[in-house]
Amino acid sequence: MPTTTPFLDILPPEIRLRIYTSLLTSSIPIKGPWSRRFQQEKYNIHTAILRTNKQIHSEARHVFFGRNTFTINALPPLPLLPQDNNEEEDVGSGAFEPPLQLQDLNIVRHLEIDLLYYPTRIPIQGIRKRQGGGEMKCIGAQRYVASLSHVLSASSELLKSLKLVADVRPHIGDFARTLDMKKYLMGLQAADDSTRFKAALGALTIANITLRFDFSDMVFEFETRREVAKRASLVYLAGQVVIKRGEIEMKGVLEDLGEKKEHGSVDVGRVIVDWVC
Repeated sequence: MPTTTPFLDILPPEIRLRIYTSLLTSSIPIKGPWSRRFQQEKYNIHTAILRTNKQIHSEARHVFFGRNTFTINALPPLPLLPQDNNEEEDVGSGAFEPPLQLQDLNIVRHLEIDLLYYPTRIPIQGIRKRQGGGEMKCIGAQRYVASLSHVLSASSELLKSLKLVADVRPHIGDFARTLDMKKYLMGLQAADDSTRFKAALGALTIANITLRFDFSDMVFEFETRREVAKRASLVYLAGQVVIKRGEIEMKGVLEDLGEKKEHGSVDVGRVIVDWVC
């Protein structure tokens, strides 16, 4: 990589900063290739400038990582194929995308973390009983949440915004496919159970955290104080959101059928307000 260029000698720092901002910032969060291929998102950024020379790379990377929002998604294991009979089933490594490195996380200012761990198939070997029996725990989801704990710890001091997301669209698409609640809650349950994840949330310096639940037909988004998010149950909240979504869908069906009667309903919006206060 070259070390000098006329670009550095001619243009003052404030003009170079404007150029970096124009070339390297996106109006929408940046996702990894697996998640992005389902939604065909385009960022209109030009990262080739990062490879111009060492000084430009050093200056421009702070703009790229510091001014963009990055969405972290789990990379669940692929199911074994019929020809893989002799292979050991992959229970999940905790891998995520985009592959942000420690030196990158130190300058990231805006993060979205998708807590969903939604494998194509639940690995038989990747499920174990809780201590004392009862509910099952997913090893892959636990490893993913452990990775998220490291991400939050590495970026905690200078992080300016954080969204915790549960986006089903990359997993079930825009079609009316049934939402598998067991898969839907795996990552959220692992986050609820992880003392390291809760501690990482508590160590953040930001005052508020945004929570968002994405479906193909609607979105639920609201803001809560960081200390509330740390102690509250994400599984409970997700359950309330799913109930509310069902009520909205039913209301739409009744309206399509010409039903004008008033029907009683659980005001899940009120439950959410109680949860965040």
